[in-house]
Amino acid sequence: MPQQSTLFHNVYIWLHDDAPAGAVQTVAHAALTLLTEIPGVQSLVVAAPAGSPHPLVDGSYALVLLMEFPDAAALDAYDSHPDHVRFVEGYKQWFSRLEVYNSSAIL
Repeated sequence: MPQQSTLFHNVYIWLHDDAPAGAVQTVAHAALTLLTEIPGVQSLVVAAPAGSPHPLVDGSYALVLLMEFPDAAALDAYDSHPDHVRFVEGYKQWFSRLEVYNSSAIL
């Protein structure tokens, strides 16, 4: 039987050029307010591009949600939780692009 492992859920968000002023801070605050109390969310860090000049570093996104879940079941439950749905529905009109990466440690 495969062992359950921590899942890292990283959500990269790009905003429309015509998103309201302060949209990055508004979305960041809403994420911290609505998502951190959802059962199974072990950690949530809201970050912005660090401004690295390295050519391999993509800093085109507006913000990223770096989340940790104990297992796949917790991530699945999070996806349909009313607070997650409220967050997505409340701000998706500002998102021009969204990329989600789920990872688990291999070592």
